[in-house]
Amino acid sequence: MEDTSLNKKYEIKLPVSSWVGLIATLPFISLLLYSVSSGSGLYSSMSPIVGIAFCLLYTGLLVAYVIRMIIQPRHVEIIGDKIIVGRKEIPAVHIDKLVIQGYFSQVIGIKPRGKRLVPSLLCFKIKGNEEEYTEEIIEWAKRNEIPIKYGRIFRWI
Repeated sequence: MEDTSLNKKYEIKLPVSSWVGLIATLPFISLLLYSVSSGSGLYSSMSPIVGIAFCLLYTGLLVAYVIRMIIQPRHVEIIGDKIIVGRKEIPAVHIDKLVIQGYFSQVIGIKPRGKRLVPSLLCFKIKGNEEEYTEEIIEWAKRNEIPIKYGRIFRWI
């Protein structure tokens, strides 16, 4: 039977580092489009078809990245020995470890068992009273005997 005193719901947001990939690719795509359209610069020695193919590839990746950021979950809910991130329900026994990155502004990553990296949809920052809520999640992890690691979160897109 689940203990209802452990039911908590937290609003979350994307970590700042999630925006870095998006911002870093914009100048490259702009340079690529300019190079292909003008016929000089980066792709001047290549066929325009190859340059256009690269543009379409990078633009497609950029669109996929933006869509991924839009579908990012907006809340985390703890119910007994389960944690629900968006629509994904993860029992505590399926969590390999909890990774906490940062000191003043903490980012939480949940690494499922059998995965090498933390999925980007399971990496988040808590809104509101960040310190208190992060401590509550850490206490939940300790109660469920989930290892907690402090350090850098390596994510998969």
